[in-house]
Amino acid sequence: MLKSERLDVPPEHANSNIAADPPAPEAVPPATDSEDGGHPESDTCQKTISKEIAFLFNELVKKRSPVPDQGLTFAIRTDAAFATADLLANICDHINRQPDHPLNGKPDDVRQVLHDAYATWGHSVLETKARHLDYEKFGLKEPPERKLQIHFYNAHVLTRKAIDSALHIIQQSGAYPDDTPVLFISLDDMIQKQRDYWADVGFSRLFDLSGRTHAGYTGRPGMKDLQEQIQDAKKTLVELEQQYGRKIPIVLLEDNVRHAKMLNWVIDCLDQENMFDHGDLAAIGTCFCCAPEEEREKILYNGHAVPLGIVIDYEQHLVDVCTPRDLLLDGFVVDVNGHKTRLSGLFMDVAERFKIAPDHVDEFRDEVAAANIRFCETLEKELSVSIPAGWFRGSDAVAHVTGRPTDTPMAEIMRSLREGKQPPQTTSGTRAP
Repeated sequence: MLKSERLDVPPEHANSNIAADPPAPEAVPPATDSEDGGHPESDTCQKTISKEIAFLFNELVKKRSPVPDQGLTFAIRTDAAFATADLLANICDHINRQPDHPLNGKPDDVRQVLHDAYATWGHSVLETKARHLDYEKFGLKEPPERKLQIHFYNAHVLTRKAIDSALHIIQQSGAYPDDTPVLFISLDDMIQKQRDYWADVGFSRLFDLSGRTHAGYTGRPGMKDLQEQIQDAKKTLVELEQQYGRKIPIVLLEDNVRHAKMLNWVIDCLDQENMFDHGDLAAIGTCFCCAPEEEREKILYNGHAVPLGIVIDYEQHLVDVCTPRDLLLDGFVVDVNGHKTRLSGLFMDVAERFKIAPDHVDEFRDEVAAANIRFCETLEKELSVSIPAGWFRGSDAVAHVTGRPTDTPMAEIMRSLREGKQPPQTTSGTRAP
């Protein structure tokens, strides 16, 4: 295995002026353990798991469209630190209350064990998804067409480059003096603060418990209502406008642009709160873009297409931007008795949420549950702790749909799921029988 090199992450409060950061010409570096971890480098540019599936870790994206003309590509941002944050905090808290535990006061050692286990789990789950995917949903009907590449990208560097790309657009427009600050608004929970003037507008689709339908968008669990989030962003914008005596350019930051509808909805929400009385939507910076040109041109502000600063442009290739963590460590936003939380997608309709072939649903759920059990058992063995469901994000929703208390070991819940193999069949806030 190649030795991982630490990439330079920009300081949290880097300058936000237009002239502060010229666009970087180099390619996006590979995903490594040193940044967000979870998917270590391999000895070569790709690791072939089977004849049809290849994991690419070290590909330097130098082409505008870094995918083959045939088959399907999964695009994934490294997310170990983000995905395991809650679990890590709970494990360390438990260990640190045991004075004689060998890992007491050693969070880095715990983190390494957790990230290694997450890497193994992630590769296993992706392999499972690849084997049970409904390729026909992607128009791949014949077996020879069903080839898959899985691209891993460093999440921190993608964010930095999305910012650089948007700043370059503003610089090229010539519409603002060089000392003008930029307000960055992140729409994605993994795109975290890297500039002085920053706001988070966090929202997600609100699903029913089965995962088959959703009732529009809502503020993410643990965050303020969407209107309040926008008002907080507006307060910063107004202060900057007053300080500089001019309207301020706004940049939206997103993980992937595929459809115009959601972004136009966001722009409309900002407009309803009178954000654009104090600033202009100057650009959208995005890690990935999978939208065709005609769809991109439908993203509108003041009747004109919003310029896109794109890091990885997949154009019209068959690409699915994946978040495997939704099968154990995260999930989809649901309402449980008036309380917003997250539910692991494994308890939902996996054919709908993960594009699994209908006749492979039981096998997929069984194999992912088995991977989840191995993950928990690895942690229990390596860290000498029990891993209850309550240590995971969204454990209240899991307790709701299973009827099991949150102090139940997660491995035990997964064993029960393997025996039942049925997702919740309800679309209400009540627990499925």
